[in-house]
Amino acid sequence: MRDGGFLYDIFISYSSKDRRRVRRLAARLRDDGQRVWFDEWSVLPGDFISLKIERGLEQSNALVLCMSEHMFASSWAIYERHIALFRDPCNDQRRIIPLRLDDAEIPPSLKIFRYVDWRRESDEQYALLLQALPSTSQAPESSGKSAGAYPDLEACLRRRDLSLHRVDGYLEICRSPGWRGWTRSQVRFEHAGDYKPFEQFEEVLKRHRTDGGSKPRYGLHAICNMPLMDDHSPLRLQVFDGWYHFVDALTQESALGANDPSPFRASMEDLFWPIERSPFWHNINAQVGLITGDSRIVLMKRSPDVRIYPGRWSVGIEEQMQRTVPNVPGDTDIFACAERGVDEELGLQLHSYSTLLVGIGMEWLNFSASFIFIGRVVSTSSEIKRLWMERAKDRYEGVALDFIPATPGSVRSALAAAEWSPSSQAISCLGSGADLRGAWHPTARARLLSYLRHVENTE
Repeated sequence: MRDGGFLYDIFISYSSKDRRRVRRLAARLRDDGQRVWFDEWSVLPGDFISLKIERGLEQSNALVLCMSEHMFASSWAIYERHIALFRDPCNDQRRIIPLRLDDAEIPPSLKIFRYVDWRRESDEQYALLLQALPSTSQAPESSGKSAGAYPDLEACLRRRDLSLHRVDGYLEICRSPGWRGWTRSQVRFEHAGDYKPFEQFEEVLKRHRTDGGSKPRYGLHAICNMPLMDDHSPLRLQVFDGWYHFVDALTQESALGANDPSPFRASMEDLFWPIERSPFWHNINAQVGLITGDSRIVLMKRSPDVRIYPGRWSVGIEEQMQRTVPNVPGDTDIFACAERGVDEELGLQLHSYSTLLVGIGMEWLNFSASFIFIGRVVSTSSEIKRLWMERAKDRYEGVALDFIPATPGSVRSALAAAEWSPSSQAISCLGSGADLRGAWHPTARARLLSYLRHVENTE
């Protein structure tokens, strides 16, 4: 059902109050090989929303109009419907397919069309929807893999009704519009015992067993109230004890699929879910966006020698959470991990009273449970450069520093760029002739968005 003249097979128009049901349908269509325009996936931060919608309609072969009481009360959905009807008033080339979600009265302008009855979400009606989509004789290009062999991880999440906010390689889980973050006193950190790899993971470990390099780490066991994430709800984090070679083995396993863990995850999908109580080893890391005393956001360029994301520009620092073993002091909680990372990589002390845990998500290509923080330091950008050169204990990962003015306009400009071009404030330990340009770390722009959302109260 491909048409060479259109970028999308389906544009889905719906009321945001029906999002949960429509999301399931969109994911099912996409898993079945349809090219779906769905606002959660297609409208990115910084996009002009109305223009993005108009272009999506222009590039779509069919409009699935999710009819409901909520939709008929939504001027936004009506605007989308009017555009589609205007472009093809007879509905014989680009097709509008009404899909009925509830018993709301259907307006006369839509009664002339037969609808798909999605009130019970039956397989019979889903087949009718597929049959109604415009088709052409043009076959899809072969990828060498059977369709649906490696289900998209976002689709896997959505099938389980987990809300997502995606930025590059970071998937933030269960973010509510009014979310403002946790303080340290609102987060409880609990041990759940030793991690015992399940049978299939043991096979992975055997293939990638190493004699050295294992470091004591915590792994995520459960996020006990993940769906809540409101302003005042305490958070319980349960973790288990393990070693770095667990996540190292998974990373190597995913490298067999061109640095894409999706095939490996998909092969064990039943064991991977529910994500909040998954038996997988999710290495825990703190990702800290730092605001300086002179209101600038700290950027750090990763060394070309690191194995994961070499040469990328990061926003602030990342630190793996470390557990206590003989002769190795561990992190008492995830906030302690963030503070240790800032001290080791920059030689700075965080303001613990103003540090917020603002995002919980997954860094998919690194098999990590990633916690985004916004933190403040007293030092100015000039002082930070000096302290970094003089006091930073861990100089292996970071080779350069730079800064973005902590203003919405400057942050949006950075978000719009595919890579970072250093400013006149940049400083490097590689020498004056080093090329400091570089692409963003996969979670860097998620941290910039967290700044806009939680500090500036905007998107």
